[in-house]
Amino acid sequence: MLITGSSWPRAARTARYGPRRAYAAHTMVVRGHHGPSASTGSVRAMAAQTHRTAAHPARLTVRELNRATLERQLLLRRSAMSAREAVGHLVGLQAQNTKPPYFQLYARLADFDPAELSALMESREVVRLVTLRSTLHTHTADDALTLGPLVRAPRDRELASFRHGLEGVDLGSSRR
Repeated sequence: MLITGSSWPRAARTARYGPRRAYAAHTMVVRGHHGPSASTGSVRAMAAQTHRTAAHPARLTVRELNRATLERQLLLRRSAMSAREAVGHLVGLQAQNTKPPYFQLYARLADFDPAELSALMESREVVRLVTLRSTLHTHTADDALTLGPLVRAPRDRELASFRHGLEGVDLGSSRR
């Protein structure tokens, strides 16, 4: 009996062999590791052998995952990045008010100068717009151009729910 993904459902393979062995058996058949006359026994044997010899990817502990997340967010140590690099690296800084992006970069960057972020905003290399969780965030201009179309439909739905309070406001100006 030949076990393939189409002739034997995944649930049945998983119930009989367990999730890892079922995947290995399916993979071997689909990738052609044995001929058409292969029996169930040879598939089981090959799956068991693959399961024992396959290299398992390293798993992060909760602490390692925590540290990796903090490192990615530039929160373990101050970075030598510029303000523009940091805003791009972080893909946005929460900016409901004007001061938080300055505080956030001061906490993350070794030589942060608030005038640098102000100059980036004045030159429109860094902008504030409604993106993540329908709140204002500071993004690089490139990220803003990428994210803008992705958040437009949810933002428009949200605006529609508050439309009665927006009478007289030109909503077309928010689509630039």
